[in-house]
Amino acid sequence: MDDWGKWRLNFLMSFEAAKLEARRLLPQMPEEIFRLWLDGRIEANGWPPFGSIWENTLRNHPLPVWQCFQWKKEMLRLNLDNLSPATLEIVCGLARAYTDNIQNAYTIYVEDSHERFALIENYMRQHQQLPSTLIFLTDKSTFDVVDGCHRLAVFFSWRNNPEFRDLISGSQIAWVGYESDGGQ
Repeated sequence: MDDWGKWRLNFLMSFEAAKLEARRLLPQMPEEIFRLWLDGRIEANGWPPFGSIWENTLRNHPLPVWQCFQWKKEMLRLNLDNLSPATLEIVCGLARAYTDNIQNAYTIYVEDSHERFALIENYMRQHQQLPSTLIFLTDKSTFDVVDGCHRLAVFFSWRNNPEFRDLISGSQIAWVGYESDGGQ
């Protein structure tokens, strides 16, 4: 199908039909991941996934690669050393914007970044954990964030601040996508 055909299909497909089609194409993906992350992207960007917005959303992996991921919900010990270089760059850029209360290249495209930071921080103060489950892909040595960049920025800002470090555990619950061998 050419790009025009994809666009037309995308435009004509209702949100409910698009969600069903995504679930059909990604049968290994847990329903919770759809609810936490992918359904919102489908609603905002349409389906099927094509174009630069979807390339970024899918972390530059084509749909056939996503079809091979096996998912596990795990308690992860998070530290900057186990993040992928791309994730580290985003998280550090967001953390700088958060701690210095500035807008930068990482916050300019998300209009409500500073509002997100405040909401995350308020939640963390009340519950001593991150709001919602993080979503990562892994190559077994590093974790590449799929959903949770702002949460990670606040998390690491707190973990690196002696005043807040003990208010939140260094381990957090996350969905992790492994290559088709299931992470074995």
